[in-house]
Amino acid sequence: MLIVDTDIQDDVDDVGALAVACALEKEGVTLVGVAVSTPSVWGARAATAVLRHYANLAPVALERGPDVFGPEEFARGISRTFGTDRVDDFAPPVPLLRRVIAESSEPVTIAAIGFHPNLVALMDSRPDEHSSLAGIDLIRERDVRLVVMGGCFDERGPRAEYNFARSPELTARLFTSWPGRIDVVPWEVGDGVITGENLIDHHGYASPVTIAYLLHSGHRSGRPSWDPITILVASERSAPGLSWSERGTVSIGALGESHFAPVASGTHRVASLDDDGAALARELNRLLYASATGGPQ
Repeated sequence: MLIVDTDIQDDVDDVGALAVACALEKEGVTLVGVAVSTPSVWGARAATAVLRHYANLAPVALERGPDVFGPEEFARGISRTFGTDRVDDFAPPVPLLRRVIAESSEPVTIAAIGFHPNLVALMDSRPDEHSSLAGIDLIRERDVRLVVMGGCFDERGPRAEYNFARSPELTARLFTSWPGRIDVVPWEVGDGVITGENLIDHHGYASPVTIAYLLHSGHRSGRPSWDPITILVASERSAPGLSWSERGTVSIGALGESHFAPVASGTHRVASLDDDGAALARELNRLLYASATGGPQ
């Protein structure tokens, strides 16, 4: 069971990540919910457009805030183009997360491909109609696995990556308090793995994924695959060229900079890429270019 927690309004690789998650449903992955961690309704509407394109009925949740726009406004663009610009019935994320975790008969993994207010709120949540357990106890009891896109851990040393730096306090709380496993896909893993360049050849203009990439990145430019890689890892599918650190602990500095220390009892791991990423890009493009209806492409 897969939940995607996404800041979909900020970068188009979130759209690619949702497309990969939907394509993986044909290979046995079940996407049970999408929680949006940016406050504007346009991110949730964009997520809805992508899910509808794949005939996916997973609910989309949003903690409403100001309707701000990203610099490229691809979220508003695909919402208006694909008819989700008036969708407004988004429930808050925490009840959705609690319900899915409590009711699932299978292990649940959350792919966190954005900011962390929803996940910290889940940890802080009180018992409700879905479970008599507080959030942190519910996560612990159900052994919810968390796969996080963010941070920088390469030879250049600790620095503040965008997802972690948006709210260093929340990021620090997530890594300090999450009562289970956390696997981290850092910035340097996805930055050189460019995918989606040829979406138009496979889907034409009839796909919100194609249009989002065009609006954000231009014709045949593709985009680094930070978030699609995270979905692949969260789905426990083969990610060519990826390897993992030993167990340890990730800590977060005051500006959002990330540090990893090997600890035998640690519950965190950090991914690294051992080659040029070409094989990983091919696997992601296979999923990105797959037909939304399941037929040949």
